Amino acid sequence: MFTIFGRGVRKAETKLAEALTRFAGSMFFVYVHVIWFAVWIIFSKQIGDSFPYGLLTMVVSLEAIFLATFIMVTQNRHEEMAAAKAKEDEEQEEEIEEELEDIQEDFDSLRGDLDEMKSLIERLESHLAQRGNVPLNLPNASKVKTIPTKPEIEKEKVAV
Repeated sequence: MFTIFGRGVRKAETKLAEALTRFAGSMFFVYVHVIWFAVWIIFSKQIGDSFPYGLLTMVVSLEAIFLATFIMVTQNRHEEMAAAKAKEDEEQEEEIEEELEDIQEDFDSLRGDLDEMKSLIERLESHLAQRGNVPLNLPNASKVKTIPTKPEIEKEKVAV
């Protein structure tokens, strides 16, 4: 928005325009005008403005010009605020989209790792099944453990 006085005054101008627009959009504004026009017509001879009330017409026309200007200033301000909000929302959506892409990449990586581990476990089970009971020499284990093959597991279930 354009102003000849600078940013500080622009903010005050905008607040004034919004306040006047709020006032002009109220029923109080209508009542004030009804009273004003009634008083004007009643005292038109003393004011020096007889029918067809040329001075009243001119004053009301000037008022309409200024009110239309204030309304347009307020609309421009609301448009600027909406544009700023839309830009902020767009930036936020881009950030969220980037985060989702990162999460998807992490998930895909984990899925690949899991598939690889499943493959290794299947190969290990296959290898162990071919060899029978095989001692596992684990470096951190306190004693040597063996993994029973499937037929031995079934025998243990029957014995119990």
